[in-house]
Amino acid sequence: MDTNVRENKLTTPPSYYCQTTAEETLGNDEVAELIHTLNPTITTAQAKTVLQNFQQVVTEQVADGKFVKLKNFVSFMPRLQVRLDVPTDDIPPDAVKVAAKVPRQFNRAVQNIATYERLGYPSKAPEVVTGYETTTEYPRFIREGYPFRLTGKYIGFDVADEDLGIFLVDADDNEIEQDKIALNDPSKVIITADFGGEPAVSPNVEKTIHCRNRYTRHGTLREGSYEYVRSMNYIASDQLEMFVAGSDATGPVQAVQHDAPAEDCRVEAILKPDDTITLAIGPYTGEMGPPVSVTGGDIVLTGLAVDVTLNIADQDA
Repeated sequence: MDTNVRENKLTTPPSYYCQTTAEETLGNDEVAELIHTLNPTITTAQAKTVLQNFQQVVTEQVADGKFVKLKNFVSFMPRLQVRLDVPTDDIPPDAVKVAAKVPRQFNRAVQNIATYERLGYPSKAPEVVTGYETTTEYPRFIREGYPFRLTGKYIGFDVADEDLGIFLVDADDNEIEQDKIALNDPSKVIITADFGGEPAVSPNVEKTIHCRNRYTRHGTLREGSYEYVRSMNYIASDQLEMFVAGSDATGPVQAVQHDAPAEDCRVEAILKPDDTITLAIGPYTGEMGPPVSVTGGDIVLTGLAVDVTLNIADQDA
């Protein structure tokens, strides 16, 4: 597991503590897939159904006042955390709270197999957590001339210092300072995106956002990066490439036919827990069409007025 060392400013002198960071967060789908891997006779779907049934059973039994104790793993029990002025006071209907307890044996089992990687003691620097175009609220999507919102830590800056600010770098390494700032708070900044006079053109639509700041008048210049945001990819008869990374000229998906009238649309690719990929197409805002599993070669997507055919590159080619 990865851990950062953080300063505890509540102690005198200051002390330090370890804060773990999630390498990955597993949900029902991911846990079900791991159970299937551990025991192939149980399908992923069966494992997921058991997990869902387990949650339902525990919920109903704890609500009925019972304790659920899984030996050497975890226990669930109901609690009534209320204060009554007199013994005959009514108990509020929402007073029940669920408590969970992890036994020492489970802690020891994790300790016996856990390994640690110290990520270091981080210095104060701009950190962008999320970024999205405010009109559609699509994450990591940016359009020239439209507001784009950044949220995080230490990203607000002094506009009077010409070294500080928000900078957009395209796939051709053109760096454009963003000077249209609608909001400039320590944890929230809104820019009106400016791609500059010579931006990288389709299909090179990946961009990096740099936040530069300093926290004392003559302090060291600190920089944080947000990778990657993507702008609109314009598909035309002479530019059919999709899902291109960096400054690559080609990508894994290519449009085959697009003789419908020009319109803005979305194409979504989803990587599923079983390592299969689906593609779906839909209007720029609105419901997506049905997802289609990627098997290579041509696939037809419905979701617009005219069906769209895409060609999927052979991953072994």
